[in-house]
Amino acid sequence: MGSGQQIDSYVLVPAERNVGPEINEVYQAAMAGSPVAQFQMGNFFLDGLNVRKSDRHAMEWWEKAALQGYAPAQYYLGQMYFVGEGIKHDFVKGCSWIGSAARQGLRDAAAMYAARCSEP
Repeated sequence: MGSGQQIDSYVLVPAERNVGPEINEVYQAAMAGSPVAQFQMGNFFLDGLNVRKSDRHAMEWWEKAALQGYAPAQYYLGQMYFVGEGIKHDFVKGCSWIGSAARQGLRDAAAMYAARCSEP
């Protein structure tokens, strides 16, 4: 989708359930490359907020943000790999993403990395 276009209507929920930020504004920012907006889109899909709930779509948006170095997205993506929701369980990838977030100073990621990924 190009700039100024809106998110596909098939993923939107009925208007009476829409709450929070305007989904199309966040979507446009995400499509323009904003890792913060991409992370927010992932959260929308995870929670089913303004869109139909989809772990797979959440993962796709978080991966876009994570690849740009956005620590919260790296942390969430790592957790999803650990749990195997929305994607095949992959402990190594989970540790890799959690480690990336931890190296950026995200405390929860550092704690999880120490508890699950570091060797005894």
